Amino acid sequence: MSAHRSDMHRLQELVRLHRMGQPTRQIARDLGMGPNTERRYRQILADAGLLDGEVAALPELEELRAAVEAVMPETAPPQETSTVEEWRADIERLAKSGAKPRSIYDWLKREREKFSGSYPAVKRLCRRLGAA
Repeated sequence: MSAHRSDMHRLQELVRLHRMGQPTRQIARDLGMGPNTERRYRQILADAGLLDGEVAALPELEELRAAVEAVMPETAPPQETSTVEEWRADIERLAKSGAKPRSIYDWLKREREKFSGSYPAVKRLCRRLGAA
């Protein structure tokens, strides 16, 4: 669960349960987190001084987000190019003619000497093209 995707309400609930004195294993279970994930967020929130206080006076969602992102900054996923992108024109043409991913993959393996893509890569591209 990274900061940019996490539900800040879950972290707010982590603070509330911690302030109520719940055991950490129970908190992790209640929030659907693994114990290591719960521990990591609990440590981040403790270091930011957000775990202490009244149960009814929970930190604002933006305050939780800022604390987490200070330690776990949002990172952009690596840009990946499909291993079959080079053969996109062939795949599109074959898919438009009604060929299924398996037959497209077999055709590429047989007809394109340098083809080294995988069947799942062909299948994903066909799905993106709306042909799978």
